[in-house]
Amino acid sequence: MSENIEIVKKESSPVIAFMLGIMAAAVIIIGGAFYLKLSNENSLLKNELDIAKKELQGSKELLARTTEQLTNAMKELDQAKTVIATKPDLPIAVGFRQAMMGPGLVARFANKSDRHLSIVARFNNPTTGDSKAFRLDLAPNVMSDFGHMEGWTFASGDTITLEHNDYSPISVNVR
Repeated sequence: MSENIEIVKKESSPVIAFMLGIMAAAVIIIGGAFYLKLSNENSLLKNELDIAKKELQGSKELLARTTEQLTNAMKELDQAKTVIATKPDLPIAVGFRQAMMGPGLVARFANKSDRHLSIVARFNNPTTGDSKAFRLDLAPNVMSDFGHMEGWTFASGDTITLEHNDYSPISVNVR
């Protein structure tokens, strides 16, 4: 018994082949467009990453420079503290009296040394924010007055800072 098997070959329809071709082309086009989009986004992200890396490097360099500047400033401050600590106290005594012919107080500066001293006197009123610096020439072992007639009306709360290059500065609060 032998049976004949008949193989039927169906011919594909040209419409189906055309449709399959269009679908394949559409998949290729969509895939290509998607690839281009991803490639473009990848390039943009790489550019942003490069910019961020450069900014980070710049920040690191700025931090290193700032750290070095701070370290140097701290060394200079320590040196200045050492110099000030080795200087003798400024031989000036400060007192106050009521002004006789005007408002406020008069500061009295007594030079307790045997040297003529030219000092810088900085006056500050923290309430008003006013501040001025004056040169005071003080004769040896003499008391000098300074008040409204010389350019500053002293009041409670004022701060006086006296400076001379050979001595440690002193500060006095007016009470």
